[in-house]
Amino acid sequence: MKQLFAHEMKKIFSNRLFLFLLLFLLFVDGLYIYKTYDAYRDPYNKDASEAQWEIYKTVEGEITAEKVNALTAMIARLEADNAESGSGLDPSMVGDNAGETESGYYYSAFWDLTVARNLFDKLSDAYYYSRDMEALLTENEALLALYRGKGNTALVKQAELIAESYSGRAITAYYDTETYGSYFAYDFSSFLILLLVFLLTAALYAGETESGMRYLLRSTPGGRLRLVAAKQCAMAVSVTVICLLFFVCDFLMFLWCVRLRGGGNPLYSIAAFSETPLHLSIGGFALLLAALKWMGFLCFGQIGCLFSSLFDKSFLVFTADLLLCFALMLMSTYSGGILESLNLFNPLQLLIGREMFYTFRVVNLFGTPVFRYTVCLGCCIGLWLLLLGATAALNNAGMMRRRRSA
Repeated sequence: MKQLFAHEMKKIFSNRLFLFLLLFLLFVDGLYIYKTYDAYRDPYNKDASEAQWEIYKTVEGEITAEKVNALTAMIARLEADNAESGSGLDPSMVGDNAGETESGYYYSAFWDLTVARNLFDKLSDAYYYSRDMEALLTENEALLALYRGKGNTALVKQAELIAESYSGRAITAYYDTETYGSYFAYDFSSFLILLLVFLLTAALYAGETESGMRYLLRSTPGGRLRLVAAKQCAMAVSVTVICLLFFVCDFLMFLWCVRLRGGGNPLYSIAAFSETPLHLSIGGFALLLAALKWMGFLCFGQIGCLFSSLFDKSFLVFTADLLLCFALMLMSTYSGGILESLNLFNPLQLLIGREMFYTFRVVNLFGTPVFRYTVCLGCCIGLWLLLLGATAALNNAGMMRRRRSA
């Protein structure tokens, strides 16, 4: 088994074309992030971005009265300066470099005022977040009493789950967590990984037929399910290596380009996740999202293995993979009715897993509310096991002999 596994791994990573594509697509991924998200090294935005960064650093960290007062005083001073100048775009007010200049501005009176006001709004949102959650819980308590009076057990359990999920929340520190929001919303690397997974699995079984070795391999002592197990392990390890390379590339490029901050802050400090039911830090959620994507790519890899067992030509396998992927993408855009249930088995949901955590979403299982992401993960694991069993059955030596005689 070990020798078969080592042989399969060698076949995959000794393929020069595959290695070239892997490195090339990693380069494309990094370049795309740099060109799309890097405002600090863009010559057209560099000075303004650096000025914004300098102002931001004066308030990041624990939210204190001193920081709020200092920011309020800055806004008052800048409002007065803008009123005196009559124009926020006066060239004499623009500094040559990032950082506070002799004119007293980081970039210009108008720009500094815009940034300071925006920061004040974000600080206010963070400070009053606990108040907003208390209002939500108060409304939920009223609904809970109503459901209990009506004897609706399912809705009572759901209201109790809401109370458990949103109680005790507060944001005590401010960081520019929207940079993590951009990082979590980045999907281009997932498309590149899918291409590599489809290329990897296209020839995993079909390549043996193309080379005339399929039936010979299954007649050897290492044939039958041992060979299938070796190929499946090689596929899983290879997909894991590809995912790790791209995940690390994405994180390092975003860390460099947008200066990720506040990884220890709660996930709900990101505006898009303000109503998430999770009690995780931003860094913990990044790991959870990576694990969900990895499971999704394993499912797509298993789909590729199944198609590679069904078709005799690698290009047919790759084409079938792409067509199914587009069909799943189309299906994921619809909700409601039977598609809502079918999407629980859609591995593409794991690749865009962040969307399952934006708000409180549950599935009613026999009168018990269960978080949708838990059900979706369980369904996709079940799908992966089903596909694994189908692939093993198709590559069983007895079945191959029957297919050949037919």
